[in-house]
Amino acid sequence: MPHLAMLSYGEVVAAGQSLLRLATYRGSSTTANLQRTAHVTFCLIAGGAAYYIKGSAMEQAGLPSLQSIVIFEVAVTSVLEDRERGMPLTSGVTFACEAGEEALLVRWQPVVTALRALGTTGT
Repeated sequence: MPHLAMLSYGEVVAAGQSLLRLATYRGSSTTANLQRTAHVTFCLIAGGAAYYIKGSAMEQAGLPSLQSIVIFEVAVTSVLEDRERGMPLTSGVTFACEAGEEALLVRWQPVVTALRALGTTGT
């Protein structure tokens, strides 16, 4: 049975045309589900459309600087665009950080930097 998880901009990095890198928290339900089954589907709302991105996730070696994070690479296998003429989607899930946007960016920065430092691929 599929399990939903919300990932933020601070937890997903494109590492190539068909490769995504994810950071999930050690001990979380999201991490356990990704370890149990490699199948993933993302839903991204952008440009007035929904995009369903399917792929296969594989856990990667951890980073000493981020002990609480588990890294997965997702090989994208398909992307489906869902758009309705004359009725663009205007937003996906949004949230407000009670500590403020600056605090959120400070929290995300080391994770995004580490994911990017793992390199990119042309695939």
